[in-house]
Amino acid sequence: MSYKPEQLPDLLRTLERAKQRFDGAEGAMLRLDVSQGEIDNNYEGVVNAINFIVQAYVLGTTGIQRKFGEAEASTKIESVLSTLGQQHISNLPSAKRLRAANARRNESGHEGSMRGEIDTDEVEAAIHDGRLFMDAVIRDLRRRKVLPSAKVENHGQA
Repeated sequence: MSYKPEQLPDLLRTLERAKQRFDGAEGAMLRLDVSQGEIDNNYEGVVNAINFIVQAYVLGTTGIQRKFGEAEASTKIESVLSTLGQQHISNLPSAKRLRAANARRNESGHEGSMRGEIDTDEVEAAIHDGRLFMDAVIRDLRRRKVLPSAKVENHGQA
């Protein structure tokens, strides 16, 4: 199977969902009265956004549209980063940090609270790495002519 141009709306929706998660978390972290529950929820949202980026990249490069389970998310993140590196895409986030964010989120068991408190610095670092990841994916998908140059913006960076 390979990517088909009629899959572009799905790809764009997936990238937009990621951007919305980053934007929402970034806005929440700027508030002085953000609660621990909001911090935890936004951290989970940022990790979900990173996984949306993986889904979009897989769709854009293979035409396969599917969600990845938690167990395979770290492997998929590593695989996408490796491919981007092989394509000479610069300014990539650390695979170790992206995997660590995914693992940290998975520690919670999705019961509403993380083991050990997550602070705003952790959320902001995950947002930063996630945006770098999204920028790299967008640049590669543009290079591959999957994305038109003006279709997707990641907070004005890509």
